[in-house]
Parts: sequence; C-alpha cells; structure tokens
Amino acid sequence: MFLLPVTLQYDSWWGDNQLIANNSSWMVGISLSIAPGYYVLRRELIAPHSAGTEDGAQKYPQCFNLQVTGSEFDKPSGVVGTERDSPMGAGILVNIYTSLLTYVVPGPTPYSGPISLCSIP
Repeated sequence: MFLLPVTLQYDSWWGDNQLIANNSSWMVGISLSIAPGYYVLRRELIAPHSAGTEDGAQKYPQCFNLQVTGSEFDKPSGVVGTERDSPMGAGILVNIYTSLLTYVVPGPTPYSGPISLCSIP
C-alpha cells in the first residue's frame, strides 16, 4: 500500500463535508508512471469525534481492486495495511475539541510521482 497525495479544502471543512458536497464521490488520481499490475486501492474516512482516546477514532475503509495497464515501470514502496498507522499515531489520536491549526493525515509518505485525473464517464 502506498499513499496518494491528499487534497482537502481547509476552510473549516472536514473531508466528509467535501465528500457530501461532491455527491458522495471523490476523484482519485492514479499516476501514469505506475507499473502494470494488480493493486488494491484503499480509501478511508476517519471520524475523529472520539479520537481523544486510544482507539477512539472510527475508521470507515473502502477497498477497490484495480488493474493498471500500460508500459511504465514505477513500483512505489508499499506498506502492509495492518502496519499503516497505530492507535496512538498522528491523525488517529487527536483532540478535535481544541483549536486545531493543522491535522496530520495518517499513513505513509505520499507517493511523489506524476498524478493523472480522469473524468467519470
């Protein structure tokens, strides 16, 4: 598993507000430089309303199987799904009832290759 860059609008919105505003859809860019093969795309919403205690954050993951075709060769280093974050990690253990100036998205370092967006047919 590798992390794709996350784009959020930080104008007092949480990610779910953006998801709702987009008719419950979220565009994800897949790099044109990724090597052909089978991949699992995991998208996760984290509900932080009780994240002030260990294991308090509620996670809502969705997984999709993808087949990437083409002739490129980039194979990002992955992270095993069970090792991607910890119950005490940044973005998982957080008190949202304080004045948060930043929020650290949990998970590995984002993939830095070129990203391509496609439109929904």
